[in-house]
Amino acid sequence: MPSFPSDKLPYLLLLFGRTGAFFLLSPLFATRGIPFGLRLLLSLLFTLILLPLFSKISFPPLEPSLIYLLVVKELIMGYLLGTLFAFMVEAALLAGSWFGVMAGFSATELVDPTANARSPLFGTLFALLIVALILSLDLHHLFSYFLYDSFTFIPLGSELTTNTPLLSLTESASMVFSQALRYLFIPLSLFAILLLFMTYLAKFHPQIPLFWLGFPLQIVVGIFSLTSLLLFMAPLAQKGFMEILKTAQKILFPL
Repeated sequence: MPSFPSDKLPYLLLLFGRTGAFFLLSPLFATRGIPFGLRLLLSLLFTLILLPLFSKISFPPLEPSLIYLLVVKELIMGYLLGTLFAFMVEAALLAGSWFGVMAGFSATELVDPTANARSPLFGTLFALLIVALILSLDLHHLFSYFLYDSFTFIPLGSELTTNTPLLSLTESASMVFSQALRYLFIPLSLFAILLLFMTYLAKFHPQIPLFWLGFPLQIVVGIFSLTSLLLFMAPLAQKGFMEILKTAQKILFPL
């Protein structure tokens, strides 16, 4: 590995600041139960991969008074980039939580007092499914390239003169709800039909015990809609990931 000159040590700190914030602080990894040691290893690995490239670039000397501000800037940048891609998993968590409520499966979690209310069963299932699809479709390579390209278009030591990254991140927050509704299009349609059917029975056949009839029907429709949803989950996840990449390009290319 090429030697890293001592005058570039502040830039090495900035380099680790962005990659470290991406893997250690951003919700994409920090809130997923991934061990801290593994996230730290990924941060060091990406830093070492980029180290030979930056050792050949001539950087202007930095004033000591600016180093702290630039480190904070790199931490914020890495956190924002990680948060951008975390929207993909958050959309799956939201869709799974809504699906569990509509299908009646979330009611079973009330029986077990030890159930973890922070991560509903189907929310975790949807999130794990999306992560599996991202890995199987090789989409994780894209945000690795994006993290690498961010150092090219937003160089180390440069100052952000515009608020484009923050505005793009704010606009992409709506993607959480739009993507979640895409996942739930089939379940919502089927449950709407079931609701109309139950309304018809309640109006014209009030003697039918709707509670005992509706709950099993709700579960059956939920299982069928989940099976149908699995057929379209991969293209929906890929489309949502490409929308995130377009937002990421706005951050890199503010013009």
